[in-house]
Amino acid sequence: MKLRPLPSVTLIAVSLILCGCLSKNPSTNPTTNGSSSGETNATSNTASSGDDVAIVRNAFAQLSIRPFVLREDSNMGASDQIVTRVVEFVPPDRRHVTLGNLETISIGSQRYNKLNGVWTKTYSPPRPDTNEIMREAFHHAVADGSLKIQHSGTDALNEQAEDVYTMTGTVQFKETTIKGYTMKVWVTKGDGLVRKVESTNEANKQWKSVVTYEYPPSVKIEAPIQ
Repeated sequence: MKLRPLPSVTLIAVSLILCGCLSKNPSTNPTTNGSSSGETNATSNTASSGDDVAIVRNAFAQLSIRPFVLREDSNMGASDQIVTRVVEFVPPDRRHVTLGNLETISIGSQRYNKLNGVWTKTYSPPRPDTNEIMREAFHHAVADGSLKIQHSGTDALNEQAEDVYTMTGTVQFKETTIKGYTMKVWVTKGDGLVRKVESTNEANKQWKSVVTYEYPPSVKIEAPIQ
């Protein structure tokens, strides 16, 4: 199969989907109140220090049960333009995304779009679970050795001790071959949460994505209109 560079926007989406691929349910049984504030009783699950795959998988799994705010800064290929995206998430299904002048809020199947300062409400019908499809591709790539996860060092981030893990290799996603993909993941030693992700791609060496995560307990996402 012929390999071809992916557009930068596609690569951004792929990096976040790969993050989601790791977000399988952790071994805890968290309880959430389903409210807009996303309060949860989830506890941290740090895997054995010798199991790199389990540690990284568990760190991303926390993203499905904890409120968080992520900021992604990515450049658009050969351009020096930096695109910034901010996502607020409250489990199980509230998401607020800001990308330039675009702003969306989704709560379950309801979607709200802001254009020229005006909010509109739409219904988003169920779609094929792309994350589930990609997750299977990811796990197959790990199982057959084409995608590797390993501990690559330690670092200090915001005065916190971090373990750094590197994901490298190739993933086959339907008809697209993601070759030379590299993701570096910073996981806090104390609580096992992912704090930073850097992604690059061999086919588009000028593309880079940097995602940082914060976990404020007071994130709230409400419908902007009735």
